[in-house]
Amino acid sequence: MNHILMNRASRDYDANIRLQCVRWAMLEQIRHPPKGFEEIIRRHFWIKRDEICEQIEGWINEMQKLVDTATDQSIRITKNSLSGLIKNFEDLKTEFSKMKAPEGLSKVISKYFPNSNTTDDISIEAATTKAVDESAKSQK
Repeated sequence: MNHILMNRASRDYDANIRLQCVRWAMLEQIRHPPKGFEEIIRRHFWIKRDEICEQIEGWINEMQKLVDTATDQSIRITKNSLSGLIKNFEDLKTEFSKMKAPEGLSKVISKYFPNSNTTDDISIEAATTKAVDESAKSQK
């Protein structure tokens, strides 16, 4: 019995952490970045937006399977967290879609935001390497 209760508590904890991660560590940082870090925050999230979307989709799918296969009311907290996570994910995608490409990354293609660029497409790795090289040259 303790094992079952611990699994429920762990599941509910994970669900809440995922929800709050998107809400506070992502949305809040994008909307209200700390003074002096605005450009760094925006650049980070713009570069990582596809990876972030993939991760959150994985969380949503995992949580949805738990909710769909639950046979009792013990899943209530996870179900509520899932609803919040889905809403926050939609808000996050809206924020991502408003972002402009950082300097030197305007040609990067996006799986989730294919219309965000109008120039020739290149991979994120190639663009990031190019931007880092250009930044290093300008600092010399």
